[in-house]
Formats: sequence, structure tokens, C-alpha cells
Amino acid sequence: MTESSCVYPAEGGEWCFGWNFKFVGTAEYKNCYSNYYNGTKTHYASVIIDDSFSGRYYASAGQWADSSLAAGLAYTCYSYHGTS
Repeated sequence: MTESSCVYPAEGGEWCFGWNFKFVGTAEYKNCYSNYYNGTKTHYASVIIDDSFSGRYYASAGQWADSSLAAGLAYTCYSYHGTS
């Protein structure tokens, strides 16, 4: 099972976020991601999972800002985006 969505925020662009499975060797993890595109503004994407913060990954207008972190399957994924 995975969860993902893409939406079109009021500040413009496209934001895709959610989680999928990630395997490291034989161990299975939840990979939390946030990918945000904005064609006219500097923008960022970030995630939090298991109390770990990815940091804000910034991108210039016309580029994708991509952020992801992995943790155990039981943890909740929080995805964020914004413009600056």
C-alpha cells in the first residue's frame, strides 16, 4: 500500500506528496516525500517522519523542489510546501 496525491495550491504550481515503500537490504521502510513545482516563484518542499525533519529543499521558479526521508512503517508522514 502507498498513499500519494497531487494538488494545485492557491500560490500556484503543483504539489505531489505522500509515502511509498523503500527497501534497504531486506528491511522495509516508509519513504515520506514532498515534491513541489512552481513556475513563477522560489519555493520549497520538506517532510517530517519519526521526529526527523528533512530541512527545506528550495528550488528556483520553473524547477522541482524535492524532499524525502524514510523511517519505520509505523511512523506518520507529514509533508509540507511553500513559497518564499
